[in-house]
Amino acid sequence: MANCVLIDVMNQNNFDAGTKARNDTTVILNGMGFETQVLFNRTHNSIMRSAELIRCMWKLNKIVTDDSVILVQYPYKPFVMKLLKSIIKRMKRRVRLHFVILVHDVLFLRNEQSDSQYVEKYKAIETEIFNSADYVIVHNQRMEKELLKAGVKSNMVTLGIFDYIYSGDLAKMANFEKNVIIFAGNLSPEKSGFLYKMEPLHDAVFNLYGSNYVKENTQHVYKGSFPPDELIAALEGNYGLVWDGDSANACTGNFGEYLKYNNPHKLSLYLAAGLPVIVWRESALASFVEKNGLGLTISKLEEINDIPKSNSEEYKTFKKNVDKIRNMICSGEMLRTAISKIEETYA
Repeated sequence: MANCVLIDVMNQNNFDAGTKARNDTTVILNGMGFETQVLFNRTHNSIMRSAELIRCMWKLNKIVTDDSVILVQYPYKPFVMKLLKSIIKRMKRRVRLHFVILVHDVLFLRNEQSDSQYVEKYKAIETEIFNSADYVIVHNQRMEKELLKAGVKSNMVTLGIFDYIYSGDLAKMANFEKNVIIFAGNLSPEKSGFLYKMEPLHDAVFNLYGSNYVKENTQHVYKGSFPPDELIAALEGNYGLVWDGDSANACTGNFGEYLKYNNPHKLSLYLAAGLPVIVWRESALASFVEKNGLGLTISKLEEINDIPKSNSEEYKTFKKNVDKIRNMICSGEMLRTAISKIEETYA
């Protein structure tokens, strides 16, 4: 294969993109031979950014040849994607290259603004962006279907779940008297309202990890907030929960609805920690969890009262299956497989 390039935008001087998913993507691609080229540093002034952009363009024109692969992570702000599209279009006049977009979020599906005009605006913007690529790596088949409905015509490859590069200690697990459910993330009432509205469970307790917790529910134990590289070793429990929205009876609201299309990085966190998972039955993740025997799908949170304990044979089977997937995502196998599928189409 010819040269492979990851084009990125720096947020800070230490090339910290701010999220583990993006950082892990860089690590995996660099390990596959992708060379990272930085467009510019967002924290620099306009003169410095212009100079950095010229330097990047010069380097790209020097290293990109026929059958080179250029990959960008999405989303970026529209002006960055417009710039990238212009750069790719200009290079395609000179060489035959393969432009790949790796999707982390689809803004019109996420619809954080609860606004139909926002949805239509970003549907048009994102469809145009995705159609500028030769290949788009999406989360799952449901996301692919929605993008097809929106008018995306580029080749799409499904990722399955996100990788989670990690080699440290696993979550602390034991034969708890009650099931201990781990929930990690943004704990604010606006994002995770179900935590503050659910009825107490008679056979399970929650350990919470993250920011913006408001202590209102005595059945939950708040464990604190940790940086990504320290979080897994701090986890204590025997299941990881993926849930969103303001209801315990279903994943509702914009955040909950997004689970029908999205693969939250939270699932990969739990699996990397060695934890079986619990997910909403209507989520896009449900089929992956069921197919691979990684845990349970539920319709409402009260069903947690009846799930297998950590000393049961069913739980032990979940754990064995989790260990298999864990080895894959902790080594970057999901993204490498997706890239290999793309390579096969033009080899």
